[in-house]
Amino acid sequence: MTKRVGRRLRPIRASRQAELWYLNRLLDGVEDMRRRARAVLRAALTPLATPGQARDADPWANALDALSRDREFNSLKGQAGLLARLAAQRSRRWVDDKLTKEVHRALGVDVRAALQSHGPAADRLREFTTWNVNLITSLPDRFKADLQDTLTTAWASGLRVTEIESLVDDAVTAAGESCEANAARIARDQTSKMNAAFTRVRHEELGIRKYQWRTSDDERVRDDHAAMETGGENGDGVYEWDAPGPLISRAFGNPCHPGDDIECRCDAIPVFDLDEMEASWR
Repeated sequence: MTKRVGRRLRPIRASRQAELWYLNRLLDGVEDMRRRARAVLRAALTPLATPGQARDADPWANALDALSRDREFNSLKGQAGLLARLAAQRSRRWVDDKLTKEVHRALGVDVRAALQSHGPAADRLREFTTWNVNLITSLPDRFKADLQDTLTTAWASGLRVTEIESLVDDAVTAAGESCEANAARIARDQTSKMNAAFTRVRHEELGIRKYQWRTSDDERVRDDHAAMETGGENGDGVYEWDAPGPLISRAFGNPCHPGDDIECRCDAIPVFDLDEMEASWR
């Protein structure tokens, strides 16, 4: 019997809707931080404007300490567990839905029953939930650190109260913009990584052992990622899930698959042996 090989499905690209959902939840938290930071820090200015009030060596220390304990400022920390878990679940459902439809389109086979909610998929969901909780909870701390650096330096320079009040608004605006950029980076990078991880899990469950590396094919593609498209034993960019190519992760220093590297937007196009896949579904 002739072995049926070389069949390819289309890649499952990360969900833009899932990324935007994640980002918007993070931006809501950033807005809470911005609003509460202005309120707390402006309140700290009032005693400084009172005639005869002694000039504190560091009037921002108590205000920033109060900000660290403020529930509204730290609202993201309280929501982090649920938000991270929902983001991971959305990515998993996206991969399951797209892969099921693509296999059915290409092969006429319904594989949804083969996609397990426990095992490796559940392990990856827990891992991403834990990792994203850490990323989310770092945002308020980084926001406060940016404020502290700016305001402590300004006070040490001997600025008048009216000047510092204006600086507070500028400092909060700058810290908020930096935090928004970090939030966007988290949402984009983590959505891509979750998509890549769940794609690998589902491929392996369906008996798909190989993939073809595909970049996003634009000016932002890094040279070493582009080189993966023409690497592999046959120069066709095909690698095995159990034997990744030579690309080394910038984050962890190990060989990586599409989507594993920092802000990698590459995809894995399934390459499978149809006989092996059908055997794994039985």
